[in-house]
Amino acid sequence: MTAIDYSIITIVFISLVLGCFRGFVRELLALSGWILAFYCANYFSDSLYSLIPFDLDSNVKYIAAYISIFIVILIFASLVIKLFNRFVKNVGLGLSNFILGGAFGFIRGVLIIFILIIVLEKTSFSVNPGWIKSIYIPIIKNSVENTLPYLPEQWFKDVKYDNILT
Repeated sequence: MTAIDYSIITIVFISLVLGCFRGFVRELLALSGWILAFYCANYFSDSLYSLIPFDLDSNVKYIAAYISIFIVILIFASLVIKLFNRFVKNVGLGLSNFILGGAFGFIRGVLIIFILIIVLEKTSFSVNPGWIKSIYIPIIKNSVENTLPYLPEQWFKDVKYDNILT
């Protein structure tokens, strides 16, 4: 096994452990919060941009508006997460929350690895001896290639490769 293989195992393991300790409810709501923050920042940043009274460069104003909305939504989401976590603990779903959180964390870790493989495959890193000798890279590349046809084409409309893993 190469250092890349150990890195893959470490990323998935850390994600799994974090998922267990955070729990499914927190993980799911946190992911939803990030998606909502991204959506709201994209949708409302132009409106907030026009309300910023300072005479700043337009790029700085836009970035400030975007980040402000993003942070406010994440703070709101964290408050909602705390309320739901208390509810889950009070109802007695702690063990289920722990186990499902671990499953969520494992899946997240695998997705992180999939994305890293797709990105790094298009760089000079993919000719690294550790990459070539890796035990897990061929398995993961095969899994990615088998998974991509089942994902919506819309997700890859901006990807400029005929085959992502060529």
